[in-house]
Amino acid sequence: MLAGFYFLPWLAERQLKSTLDQRLQLQTQVQDIQFNPFTFELNIAGLAIQTRENQPILAWDSVYVNVDPSQLIKGDISIPTVDINAADLHFQRYSEAENTLTRLANTWQETAPEKEESEPVTADSTTSDADEPLFHVVLNTLSFEGGEIHYLDKVPAEPFKTVISPINFQLNQFSTQADETAKTTLNMELEDKANLSVAGTFSLSPLTVAGQLKLNQFNLQTPYRYFKAQLPVELKQGVVNISLDYDVDMSGQQPSVDINKTAIQLFDLNVAQPGLDKALIADGQLQLEKGRYRYPDNQLSIDKVSVNEAKLVTIMNEQGVINWQQLLDALPKSEADDAQETNDTPAIQLAISEVGLNNIDLFIEDKQPQLPSNMTLNLTASLNNLSLADKQIMPFNANIKVSSGGTLSTTGELQLFPELAVTAASKIDQLSLTPLQPYINEYAMVTLENGQLSANASLKSNADDAFLVNGDLALSSLQIDNQNLKEKLFSLDALSINTIDFSLKNKELAISDIEVNQLYSRIFINKDGVTNLRQLLKEQPSASTATATENNAEPYKVSIGEVIINKASSRFTDESLPIVFDTEMRSLDGQISGFSTESDQAVELNLEGQVQEFGMVEIEGSLAPFNITEESNVAMSFSNLDLPAMSPYTIKFAGRKIADGRADVKLNYEIQNGNLNASNSLVIRDIKLGERVESPEAVDLPLDLAVALLKNSEGVIDLSIPVTGDVNNPQFEMGPAIRNAIFNAIRNIVTSPFRFLANLIGGDEQPVDNIQFKAGRADLTPPQKEALLKLSEALVQRPQLILDIPAPYAEKLDRQQLQLKAVEQDIKAGLEQTDTDQQLLVRRQTVLERLYTEQALSPDLTAVKLEVMADNTAADDEEPSVDLLAYNSKLKSRLVANKVISEADLNNLAKARQQAVMLYLQEQAKLSEAQLHAGMVKQEQAEQDVVIMKFDIRAQ
Repeated sequence: MLAGFYFLPWLAERQLKSTLDQRLQLQTQVQDIQFNPFTFELNIAGLAIQTRENQPILAWDSVYVNVDPSQLIKGDISIPTVDINAADLHFQRYSEAENTLTRLANTWQETAPEKEESEPVTADSTTSDADEPLFHVVLNTLSFEGGEIHYLDKVPAEPFKTVISPINFQLNQFSTQADETAKTTLNMELEDKANLSVAGTFSLSPLTVAGQLKLNQFNLQTPYRYFKAQLPVELKQGVVNISLDYDVDMSGQQPSVDINKTAIQLFDLNVAQPGLDKALIADGQLQLEKGRYRYPDNQLSIDKVSVNEAKLVTIMNEQGVINWQQLLDALPKSEADDAQETNDTPAIQLAISEVGLNNIDLFIEDKQPQLPSNMTLNLTASLNNLSLADKQIMPFNANIKVSSGGTLSTTGELQLFPELAVTAASKIDQLSLTPLQPYINEYAMVTLENGQLSANASLKSNADDAFLVNGDLALSSLQIDNQNLKEKLFSLDALSINTIDFSLKNKELAISDIEVNQLYSRIFINKDGVTNLRQLLKEQPSASTATATENNAEPYKVSIGEVIINKASSRFTDESLPIVFDTEMRSLDGQISGFSTESDQAVELNLEGQVQEFGMVEIEGSLAPFNITEESNVAMSFSNLDLPAMSPYTIKFAGRKIADGRADVKLNYEIQNGNLNASNSLVIRDIKLGERVESPEAVDLPLDLAVALLKNSEGVIDLSIPVTGDVNNPQFEMGPAIRNAIFNAIRNIVTSPFRFLANLIGGDEQPVDNIQFKAGRADLTPPQKEALLKLSEALVQRPQLILDIPAPYAEKLDRQQLQLKAVEQDIKAGLEQTDTDQQLLVRRQTVLERLYTEQALSPDLTAVKLEVMADNTAADDEEPSVDLLAYNSKLKSRLVANKVISEADLNNLAKARQQAVMLYLQEQAKLSEAQLHAGMVKQEQAEQDVVIMKFDIRAQ
């Protein structure tokens, strides 16, 4: 007996130390080993096992084992009690393949003695004929109290260390006999007062495990510390609670697993992403209720999954990459075997009765624009009957509140398999458009001050058509401001797009009608002639030089039933003029008829509005909306325009203001195959030109004359100005084309006023801008009188015109004629004093010789006679005779050459001509003195032996 009390404990201690030292190279210390051979009780106190480097492996305060040998007769090894107190286990992981256990196993193998061949142990020696073990083990109670596990892992970049303590485990009624079930309880305290408890049963034959598991207040920092180096995020906080029931049956050919009543609660979560000043995920609570998983059916069912009160952050960086995508790309990739599984496990069957998102705040920021965009969305949504089964209908609804204003809501049904199908009714209520400002700012220097979008739509997506929409859309209170001028650029009170039908499959967009209310636009031209719209547009980077692939996609079919415009207005300012031009168009109402890409029917325009205070504009016509340059016919009519308001343009155009007057303008533009044929009609009433204003761009046009020529007897100017051109030519501009046409029309009139006057009385009439006088004469011939009557007929129609009548003379031609007339007068007077019985030649000789002698001309008469006698042919025997005709002619010629005609005589001739014309126009043509002006005496060059009186026209 003494051997039982003393020798066996000594031998056991020695054998234990020897084995651990020799086979495992461990150091072992045992405080005390006691064995009672009568009661078969074993106590091992103060055990400590460590490596030769003094690293602890295992230690306990005490182990008590009680064995009942009386049950050996029944074939049972009965152990009433096993108590283990304060066991301390140290486990260390050195690398991916090496840890404390593998090192011990390797050492055990390396120190094993060489074995001699022995007889194989037969099955009959260990089991009975019925394959039953010789002994059954029955353990009434196993108690493990106050245990600790020290875990150290050096594999992560930052070594992971944790202590699980205390660990309490109890096993009751354990037996290796068939159909015996043991009860177990396990409680262990993890870091930060987290607690894991397991209570259940298990059986060895058949092998089954069942029970309940609860994990409370588990801090996610513990596993985060382990995986920290592999994760692209920083977990600052997070707590999880888990409870579930489990039932595992390993008795069959395939294990059976049933995990049910699963509840998971995740809360106080705070996840940060490096580089972000906001938490990636903050606050909130994830709850999973009544989850169940069954294997091998591979069925997962959950009663409810909900996320409540969470805050999420989504950021797109300057390169257009979303932070969540970056996180997914940064996660460690699985290196699972790509080989196809050979088991027959069916695909997972998922069913979730309800998925809910409640009061989720999603902060979205886009750093791509120069002015970053950010907004916060508050999301509440639910999805019912979530399943991966075919033709499973899943009702859903969602409501999104936008921080900048407005809500989005939708309700409908979703189907995932066998093909995706969605049916939904959606509503957008007063969604603010101001968050679009950063994107607008990339293209134009404008500010979106206000604007709300509302819509009601039914949406469908299925295998037949990927996207179908039917609904209405409305834009309200839109205002866009000019950042440069700090003023409103564009606004509208409401834009309604009614009954929208869109089909992605058919590529069709149909709109019933569009109604625009109180549209306003601001057009401004600066001093350099650049419009505000052009100033506001920002230069964009040049397009890629890569060759685009040919796009053979079928175009969309678009149709709009009608466009209605109510109370539109516009303000136009032009500072490029010497005087700023500023006017408004308001109360523009009308409609634009429907059009379609599938129809050749032209769009009909019918608009009417107010211009200035009392002016009016009407726009009518038709055009091909998708090919305007090929076929268009548009007429714009401006009535009762205030002409003084147009002075800035007349100053720039001709350097003159307009003091008074009204105008009606009709512009008719017809385009066929890119060719413009425009007829512009201007009817101007009671126009009065004002003062002159210096303008560097003004053309030299006598506007007074132009007005006087154009204005009829009733004070009305009716002018037609055609404009032509090729609108497909990039160099063609409508504005300059019209200005050039007006300039050319006025220039042609003022440079050829008499041709214009001739056209007034008949297109075949030749212009009357002069009459011709014979030398020395001032009388009017019948052709001259006819010409003057035609000219007067046109002047009667233009009472504002003054006809300038000059007093012309040609010095040489008229002087010679006046000299001749004066000598003939002298001869005529002398003949009256001669004897009428004599021959006329003799009488003329007498008078001429007297006049010649009185004027003492040279040579003398004898010499003159000799000249004419020398010219005669006489017989040899006769004296030459005097050629009386030649003699008289030479005397007259010398008298004419000697006759003095003064400037006064020439002036008198010129004035006589002028007076003859003026008297005739007054008496016969009935022109008033106000329309006739006697010009100055003017010396002219004779043309073909006639003197031309050239008229001029000017305005009163």
